[in-house]
Amino acid sequence: MLQRLARRMMGAALLSICFSIHATEWFSTNANVSFELPSDPAWQQVKPARNEAKLVLQNTNGTATMFFAAFEKKHDEKELSEKLAEDWERGYFRKGNIRKLSGEFFNFKGKRAYKVTDEEIINGGKQLGVAIIWLNDGRYREIVAWKVDGDPLQDNVIKAFVDSMIFLPKVSP
Repeated sequence: MLQRLARRMMGAALLSICFSIHATEWFSTNANVSFELPSDPAWQQVKPARNEAKLVLQNTNGTATMFFAAFEKKHDEKELSEKLAEDWERGYFRKGNIRKLSGEFFNFKGKRAYKVTDEEIINGGKQLGVAIIWLNDGRYREIVAWKVDGDPLQDNVIKAFVDSMIFLPKVSP
């Protein structure tokens, strides 16, 4: 029985190593974050439409998108406040066809963050969105994901992407 358990543990360890070997890491030393890119062939990296968007991933059938953005404008505050979250929302919801469903502050990997969920009706279909924002060195950072007819954070690929984010140590100039 002990040998069987040892073999299973060894098999699980080898499987874990195989998956980690094939994972591709994306990182930004300017934004001080890294992500594990999806290995799912249905997801591809696409060219960002805005300078703030540093990494954009979309599934090939166009029903889900996720991106990481890093804004350059520096704020005096080191931690995300209610006022900064409200200011961010004004810009985020400037398009009239997006409706806010909820917003809440929470601890995101040790940082005070704000998560907002929304919905948008596009061509008769409902698209759900989620945005997670925080401050890093006084600058907005955000992860945004959309999915047609489903909660983006319930999608295995999107959830794994968000969960894979790691804060990198600040690089000295």
